[in-house]
Amino acid sequence: MEFLKNVLGDRYSEFETLIKNYNENPENKDKQVKIADLGSGQYVSKKKYDDAIEAKDNYKTQFDTASEKLKKFEGVDVDKIQQELTQLNLDLETERKNNQQREEEYKFSNELETAIREAGGRNPKAIKGILDIEALKQSKDRTTDIQAALEAAKESDAYLFGTNEPIYNPVGPTQNHENSPSGLSAMRAAMGLPEER
Repeated sequence: MEFLKNVLGDRYSEFETLIKNYNENPENKDKQVKIADLGSGQYVSKKKYDDAIEAKDNYKTQFDTASEKLKKFEGVDVDKIQQELTQLNLDLETERKNNQQREEEYKFSNELETAIREAGGRNPKAIKGILDIEALKQSKDRTTDIQAALEAAKESDAYLFGTNEPIYNPVGPTQNHENSPSGLSAMRAAMGLPEER
């Protein structure tokens, strides 16, 4: 209250006594008068001060937390990480396409092997060698085109396929008459060979 001496002059001591008596009265215990020079900016209410301290502590905690997180990135080359991320995405896309291509190859190979077996193929590798594999892969109606290609291969290279002739594909045991003259004649006749004289 010293700053009021200049304002009140001789009446300052009277004013000081009035304020002191008011504040000392027990009835005014919760209504104390406090005089401060707000112009100097030195007075702040206790609540404002406590709020400011709490805010400062919160900011400090946030700053410390952010600083700790940033320390993990010290020395990290962000451009390099971005390039690596881009490359990883490209690699993933390439691998996805490769996997898709391998899956298609597997499906085609399985379909072709099954068709060759069903057509009575004796040597799938040799049969594949005479087929136009790339054209069959690109076919819109693969099943039909594979069947047609195998039929054409049967016509041109019948030796690669089994035959329906019973003599070439016996279904049960044959009698042991090979060495008898009638047994040899029957075999020669079945094979289309001339009789021996």
